[in-house]
Amino acid sequence: PRQTDSAMTTPCWPSPSAHHGLECLPSAFIIGFPKCATSDLWERLKRHPEVLTSSSKETRFLTQGEFSSVSPKEGWLGRHTALRAWTIQFDGVAGHLVSLMNNSETRAAANRMVTVEATPLTAWWSSQRPDQGLGLAGPDVFPPRLLQHLVPKAKLIAVVGEPGNRMYSDYFFLSSTGVTESSTEAAAKNPSHFHDLVESQATLFTQCLRKHIAELSQQPPQCFPTCRLEDDNGALGAWRSVVSDAFRSVAENQTSSGGVRR
Repeated sequence: PRQTDSAMTTPCWPSPSAHHGLECLPSAFIIGFPKCATSDLWERLKRHPEVLTSSSKETRFLTQGEFSSVSPKEGWLGRHTALRAWTIQFDGVAGHLVSLMNNSETRAAANRMVTVEATPLTAWWSSQRPDQGLGLAGPDVFPPRLLQHLVPKAKLIAVVGEPGNRMYSDYFFLSSTGVTESSTEAAAKNPSHFHDLVESQATLFTQCLRKHIAELSQQPPQCFPTCRLEDDNGALGAWRSVVSDAFRSVAENQTSSGGVRR
């Protein structure tokens, strides 16, 4: 982005082509994790008088192809990717801030407003590959690393849950074709099937970790996409390594983590 207004908590910059003459990005990101009550946190934050949000909870700009068999569905983020495709989802934020800034009595309030986005796969979704045309090589780039450059002062929030409960929630929420919607799909799910699924997944995941153990010490998040296992509608993952890497790339005062009990 261009030079942002340093007085504002939400990073914004003038843009004649934007609807309100202003483009904005979030100042806080809920970066994970799926089925760990990120929606609940999102709804609670929205009620705060000094919090603004994107047009939808999950903008998925940094996780393009999330629901596609090919990741990312539209190709990796790169020079062809227009930032405006993301900021347009914050046009409502820009409009609200402009209205506050145009009133001398509320200008200070505009500076305090925090903008939040909450795509729960942001912590680990591979979003960019090194530009081979420039002779660059290395592992895929993960969203927290991109955010470090796009929004250097952004706050990163990670919510984690007890692994068994999280996976059980994931199991009932997802089907082999997406989100569980029909009663027939729901009826096919039961504790016995879940137990068998977990045993199978745990065995395969352990084997994968052993195979890629070197990656855990060199590039912590790399093992997670490699070893994330899905069979029907259950998934295991190495959240700890992903959170560690995400928080390692930013200052301590920019991060926050929390746990959820159900």
